[in-house]
Formats: sequence, structure tokens, C-alpha cells
Amino acid sequence: MAGRGERPGRAAGAGDQLYQVSDQRLAKDIADETRQQRRAESLEALRKPRTLEELLAADDQQQVPELNLIVKADVQGSVDVLKKTLSEFPTEKANLRLLHTAVGAITEADVQLARASDAIVIGFHVVRRIGRASSPTSWASRSACTG
Repeated sequence: MAGRGERPGRAAGAGDQLYQVSDQRLAKDIADETRQQRRAESLEALRKPRTLEELLAADDQQQVPELNLIVKADVQGSVDVLKKTLSEFPTEKANLRLLHTAVGAITEADVQLARASDAIVIGFHVVRRIGRASSPTSWASRSACTG
């Protein structure tokens, strides 16, 4: 049953666990679970969120990284100061691109925009208002909140 549903006839690879089970239904369940786990691991490896440290480490490789940002703050004055401060960031370190700036809580729409545009969400004195469909790990890996 090794490899069932992936590539028929595929031999077990190095490090693969082999199970001896008494019925085919149990073997199918184990194979399905293994396939789903491998798929999740490969998707996670492909879509690993970039961190600020990783982006700035690219500077060592003579590349200037581009960093997309979404900025949310508690009041418009804070948004304006953040925009001005970020615009003064040295361009030899990173090219900052403000995709969206607004007053208010970090919402599911902000997180979805960050995912779609490979951006980082920066919150200043705001709360996160994420719907139930999203887990804390989905926004925690892509957002940085202060205050």
C-alpha cells in the first residue's frame, strides 16, 4: 500500500515508515493521512513567510530587497508619522513599498492583502480583528504589532 494514491507502484523512499495492517481500509486511511501531511509540508515550504531579517540578509548578497508593507495605526497622525519615517528608510538597505495605510484595527482583509502581495502588516497601537475562520498562526507569522 506504500504510495497509494500518489504514484501507483512507487517504492517506499529512504526514511519512509512502513506499516503492516490487517485491513485495506486502515491502510488507505494511513496512506491518505501521509499524503495530506506531505502536501501540507511541501506547501508550507513553498509559501514560507519572509521575515525582515531574511530580507535584510539579502543585502549581504548584493541584492536590494523589496519590502511591501501594510500600515495600520490608531490615529491618522500616527499613520502620517509612520509613512514619513518609512519613506526616509535607506534605499540601499531595502526598497519599501507602502501598499495600504489606514486607521483602525488589523482585519482579515489586511491579512489577505498581505498574503496576496507578499507584504508585512505593521500595526501601531491597534488590535487585531481577525475572523474565526483564521487561526492565530496565519496572521502572527505575517504581522508585527507594537503598543
